[in-house]
Amino acid sequence: MRRFLIDRGDAADEALDDEQRAWALQNRYRLLSQMEGYCNTTGCLREYMLRYFGDEAAAEHAAAAGAGTTATDDAEGCGNCSNCLTQFEVEDVTDMARAAVRYVAARPMRFGKSLIADVLHGGNTERIRQMHLDEDRGYGELSSESVGRIKDIIGQLCGRGYLATSQGQYPVVGLGPRAGEVEDEAFAFTVKRRASKRKASARARRAVDLLREEAELDQRPRVGDDVELFERLRALRKEISTELEIAPYMVFSDKALRGLCRLRPQTRDELIQVNGIGEKKADAFGEQFMAAIEEFESEHARNGA
Repeated sequence: MRRFLIDRGDAADEALDDEQRAWALQNRYRLLSQMEGYCNTTGCLREYMLRYFGDEAAAEHAAAAGAGTTATDDAEGCGNCSNCLTQFEVEDVTDMARAAVRYVAARPMRFGKSLIADVLHGGNTERIRQMHLDEDRGYGELSSESVGRIKDIIGQLCGRGYLATSQGQYPVVGLGPRAGEVEDEAFAFTVKRRASKRKASARARRAVDLLREEAELDQRPRVGDDVELFERLRALRKEISTELEIAPYMVFSDKALRGLCRLRPQTRDELIQVNGIGEKKADAFGEQFMAAIEEFESEHARNGA
């Protein structure tokens, strides 16, 4: 939403000339990137906020103030913020961070996040071959990581000041003010660990329980069991999200999947009646899910179920 509002522009910008307007837009994107980094950092939040507002001296003081704190980017922190006081799972991605910064350092302000991620992943795209980027040092260095994961790390590096992005229609990545820290022996870069499979399974069980409760309240006849259909649609969602390298909820939420199981839409008009499915998602994914529902019902109709 914030990106949409930035792209739409601000009424106050009408009084600015083109150069000033471009600078204002770039600055808003820079601040947004830093806000995204704040949400993902495992470091001291007080230090992060001080850096955000440009008080580097106070940020350095905060970083060294509270020795012995937990789960931070650095070994120390303020000792008072929620990150410094909370024990949470973190994932060490220092090697990924170093690989990304080193690649950008050799080619500053030349490529965007997507292309850099493709190269580090070892992609075999036409653009990479045409530009001979498969001959670059660093090509395929992060081949075990998905392109989406690498882009996420690059984004967080930008948010924390190790990298920086230009703005405009085709933003490119350069070095940030903290890039020099990456080569320090003590450098470490961590991110909050994603939800465990155990937690994901618990959410899935909860979704199934809700589906059964909703089915009891809705006595309309239907072909096949809603829960079985739900699991099939969930598998399709996972397949699509993996292919597009996005989170499953960005395809359809569990609530939308439950709505599909109850309403069994056969047309686009019926599809957008499902809570959580708007015009855009209907256009992007609707045909695939309606086809899966039709196939499910056909199978059960043939089996007399």
